[in-house]
Amino acid sequence: HEVPCPFDINRDGQVIGEGAGMLFLSLESGTSQTKRFPRLGYISGWARGFCPPDSVQSPLYLAKLIGEAMSIARLEPSDIGHVNAHAAGLPEHDRWEAQAIAATLGDTPVIAWKSYFGNLGAGSGAVELVASLLCWQHQCLLPTRNLQQLDPECPIRVLTERMDLEPKPFLKISLDPTGQMVVLVVEPANCG
Repeated sequence: HEVPCPFDINRDGQVIGEGAGMLFLSLESGTSQTKRFPRLGYISGWARGFCPPDSVQSPLYLAKLIGEAMSIARLEPSDIGHVNAHAAGLPEHDRWEAQAIAATLGDTPVIAWKSYFGNLGAGSGAVELVASLLCWQHQCLLPTRNLQQLDPECPIRVLTERMDLEPKPFLKISLDPTGQMVVLVVEPANCG
């Protein structure tokens, strides 16, 4: 494909993009920090691990990490407003990521930001976090692009139309072809 098609039945791999994003992380609390830099959100849960790529254990292991991040954040699946999926367009990886999301979060809306700009490599995680934070500010979640027909082995609700969005926590998944996995739960600043 010349365009990224995450979760589409006819996807045939990732499309490399170009870009970078930046986030300021602060350990400060109180008014001194918020006067200088308005806080948009905070990381309330996280989990990381390694599972060999294309292992039959991959969906189970990712589901375990999602559960760990949710537990640290002390949230239930119904608390999550959307999933910011890794969704690189690699057929097997998209399948097991979708299966892990379905097993842990059910019908939670899923967005695949790589459908807009491709895989930015190491820059993808930051850019995709910024995209979801901007959606909070604009109170809408944009649809996943280039999804013509959902792969039936990806049993999730991938957004294909714009959706009004209230600032609820979201889950960010980042994966690496070598087997590294990271899951973050990000909550709006006004929730904490």
